[in-house]
Amino acid sequence: MLIRVAVLVVTIVVAIVAGLLLEAVLFPLPAASVRLAGVTVTIDSFELDQPAPSSTDRHRLDVTLLIDSPRSIDVCLAFAIDAPFAGRRLEPAADGCERPEAGRRTLLVSSTALTDDDLAFPSHTLVWGVRGGRCGLVFEALGVCVVEQAGTATLDLPFTNPLGSFPPLGSFPIPIFSFGPIP
Repeated sequence: MLIRVAVLVVTIVVAIVAGLLLEAVLFPLPAASVRLAGVTVTIDSFELDQPAPSSTDRHRLDVTLLIDSPRSIDVCLAFAIDAPFAGRRLEPAADGCERPEAGRRTLLVSSTALTDDDLAFPSHTLVWGVRGGRCGLVFEALGVCVVEQAGTATLDLPFTNPLGSFPPLGSFPIPIFSFGPIP
């Protein structure tokens, strides 16, 4: 009797896994660009704090986004800087799922993952799309992919020269040349 119950449980588990795999292959979700057709995301403003309170080598970036949508869409939006990976994710200020609503709305997202290298190269891309998307739960849990890209926006941070600069030659406190001026 115990063997029959074990076989039944294993059969049910295998059937569920096979059903989920067949559903993903036979009935895939439309691409994020199709599901979010007509939605636009633009950067309204950003604020860069140095350094983030939790660490000394990370900087906090707060970005205010404008989301325009012709209709309400029942998918969760996600945002990342430069690449759709977990380490580059921008988190919304409010917990939960941020969905596009008909009309224009603002959304505040932030990240504490910016490094000094990110500031040394100021030109970045905001990747936006569906949370997880085609990546699936496993890849999202492993941090491989957190955004199925539907679009991008340009994010240009202020440039700070990490090397510094030298003053003009005539401004040194000691004379550089040991000869007088030519008459």
